[in-house]
Parts: sequence; C-alpha cells; structure tokens
Amino acid sequence: MRAPRSAPGRDREGAPLVAIVNQTTAHGFWGSEEAALGKHVVVNARRTTIVGVVGDIYQAGARGEVPPGIYQPDAQFPRPSTTLVVKAGPRAAALSMPRANTNGIALEYEVSGDPAAPPILLIMGLGMQLTSWPPALRDGLVARGFRVIAFDNRDAGLSTRIRVRRRPNLVLQIARAWARLPVRAP
Repeated sequence: MRAPRSAPGRDREGAPLVAIVNQTTAHGFWGSEEAALGKHVVVNARRTTIVGVVGDIYQAGARGEVPPGIYQPDAQFPRPSTTLVVKAGPRAAALSMPRANTNGIALEYEVSGDPAAPPILLIMGLGMQLTSWPPALRDGLVARGFRVIAFDNRDAGLSTRIRVRRRPNLVLQIARAWARLPVRAP
C-alpha cells in the first residue's frame, strides 16, 4: 500500500463503499496519490470512495504499459472469480518468455519438449493468447514426442500492440479488397 488505508475488515457488506486504485489511476486522474484519497468514483452505478493507492501491476508481464486499475473489497462487490496477484522481484524481466523481433513487431513465444523432437506450431485464433491452449493438449503433444511452440499473436498477450490513431473502417477496407484496391493495415 503506497497511500493510507488501514483497518482491514471494516469494508464489509452494508458499510460505505470503498475502493483502492493503482498509481497509474491516481496520477492520471488526480495528479498524485495523495490527491486521489477521498475522491469519489462510480463503480457499477454505485458511488464509491477512494481510500488507498497501491503500486502498479503489470498485467501483461514485466514489459508493457500499466492500465488504470481499481480494486474493491469482495464483500462489497462479489464476483464469480478471483484474480491472484504475485509480486515479482527486481529480476522479473529476466524471467519473462523469449521474444522474437522482426520489423518492429515482437512476438512472445514459449517452447516445450525436446529441442531435437519434430516441432509442432500451435497457432491460436485472432486476439487469443498462447496461455489459451489447454495445458493437457500441450503436455500430451510433448509426451507424444513433439517439440511444442506456441506464441502470442500480435496485439495479444505479451506481444507488441499496434497503436493506431483511429480505428480502420472495416467495411471500407472489405469493399476496397473486393474492388481489388489496396487495403491499408494498421
């Protein structure tokens, strides 16, 4: 916790609604961690008070941008699932996955199995991460003697995200392709 919050346990059902934000949110919306404290935000159509600020969490690995984050007590905002956050040490970036770089695009990938085994490349659908492959499938392929290679597509997982100033008009691009005109890709 980087800015005040104490007395855990008082944030239960029926108590005033509270939330904690990350540093990116505090600095981006209010200019500082201290200025964020006591501010009000609307979460799920309910007025909520910011009572603390925590350090930023890299949700896409040790590299990349940190999105704004807001965290609420489970007792006040029950959810069907839970997220586990792990704090990594200063050498966390050295432990990240290998990365292939070409033409300014970096693709994160993972390889398992014997390097001398015949390779099999797992290609996930658009926008999916390599972690979406069921471990049983990957382990089964390795057990059958394959070297398994999986990767994060561009704009997914830990791979490079292409930033565009405006979204392309897909209908226009499809019409251009049908007319055999050049299609502009981001």
